[in-house]
Amino acid sequence: MRAIFFLIPVIAILTSCTPEDEGAFLFEIPYQASFVMPAGLDPFQGHFFVNRIDSRMAANLSERLLAAEDVISIDPRSASISAIGSNARYDMIREISVRIYNENPQSNSLAPWLELFYRDDENLRNAGSTIDLLPTQVNARDEALEDEFYIVVLVFLRAPTIQTIDTRLDLSLVVR
Repeated sequence: MRAIFFLIPVIAILTSCTPEDEGAFLFEIPYQASFVMPAGLDPFQGHFFVNRIDSRMAANLSERLLAAEDVISIDPRSASISAIGSNARYDMIREISVRIYNENPQSNSLAPWLELFYRDDENLRNAGSTIDLLPTQVNARDEALEDEFYIVVLVFLRAPTIQTIDTRLDLSLVVR
């Protein structure tokens, strides 16, 4: 009888998600956004860097003869921030959050948002000129299907920035 209670959860876990389901997607869309982290940023508050993004979703769907109704989810896949044209280090960063908004958060501070990527661990103390971010498990379908959306990078620092850093955010979303 004890074996049955042990086997039922094991079978449920093994059959709940198959490798085919996890990797199946219709297409992937890369995006880039640039911003400048100025020297002297205060470590006692968060700093927002806002970029308006043309989603290119309608063109990508029509290229593949798909409609918005065919899209089940749009999920974060990968992201990184990199110093452009310098060997600047990001070791002053304590936490990073990359968020998606439908409205410009600078004109509507109460605009709803979803966190797509983040990084908030002690390994950032040794960060170099690139930081790989971790994807969340959100479905950004409603936001990413719009003609445009806003990507906001929220950075919390452990120390002031000592130099200006031209930064590029590379991110990728997958359409399922």
